[in-house]
Amino acid sequence: MRLIVKNMGRGFEGEIARLENTLGSQHGGCYSEPVSLEDVRGWLSSQDLEPEELALALVDGRLAGYAWAWVSDKEELSFTSIRLDPSMPQDTINGAARLLLSWARLSLEEWQGVRGVVDVRLGPLAGFTHSILARHLPGLESYRETGVLMRLESPRPRRAPEGARIVEVDPVRDRDALESIVNIYNDAFSIYPDFMNWNIEDAANYFRRMYKRHRMIVLQALEGSEPVGFVEAYEYSSTCGRVIGYLSLLAVSRRFQGRGVGSMLLSSALEKLRAGGVGEIVLVAVPEAVRLYMRLGFRPLRVYVKSRVPLYVLPGGPLVMEES
Repeated sequence: MRLIVKNMGRGFEGEIARLENTLGSQHGGCYSEPVSLEDVRGWLSSQDLEPEELALALVDGRLAGYAWAWVSDKEELSFTSIRLDPSMPQDTINGAARLLLSWARLSLEEWQGVRGVVDVRLGPLAGFTHSILARHLPGLESYRETGVLMRLESPRPRRAPEGARIVEVDPVRDRDALESIVNIYNDAFSIYPDFMNWNIEDAANYFRRMYKRHRMIVLQALEGSEPVGFVEAYEYSSTCGRVIGYLSLLAVSRRFQGRGVGSMLLSSALEKLRAGGVGEIVLVAVPEAVRLYMRLGFRPLRVYVKSRVPLYVLPGGPLVMEES
């Protein structure tokens, strides 16, 4: 098995997309959105991703798994996420898991100067990735939720708070709207330990890709003339061929939270999706927002988890790596 490092995935974008789609069908079932080459290239070209944060494990040119390991912008907490191909033989999967965990420890300790603990992303609770990594890491019986896949079952519209209004914007063509979206995102999500700052150029590239690929809806909430929140939603054809509406992002500036702005934005996006004929609508909620979404008619389907373990429990030892 070859371990390829510091090449930013160049030449293996198709294999990464294949692996993501294999895992997505298993993790998301009929709610999984196919991953394209363009999606992978967009992620790999993000200014947030550094060469020392990504490694690929290959067997005869086929991707058995890959990992990234990074440090949060906010609290200097370290994270690693391991992606493994469930279609590979069991011995290959286990070998790739150990190899990538060993690389993650090396990357965090030696290249990124981390000490202490690491949050290991495990995918769905009791799912494929969780069960494989539990064989290699002690302490994974304890976990924390990272997100909850939820489906709309009984929509409950919410009225706009007094003084607020909703407008539809196009962040590809409207630079002011783009900048306000980035500012609101960074303000709203900087409270989370795994926060990574969103920069204007990455956001512009993201919206260009999304508008090219999907029927996209981006709504802003205004108090007077000030943008105070936004929501984005789009349609996609799932791996089962069903048309799904996906609420991909909702953010409200911290000083305007608790006033009903988020509920208003969400209700407006749901109305637009349903008016367009979308029958099924899902989202992935951060744990702190699950109760809000349940009040709006969503119900949990699947829980995604992570486990915080001491960095030293990740496998160690010498590694043979190729930089290409």
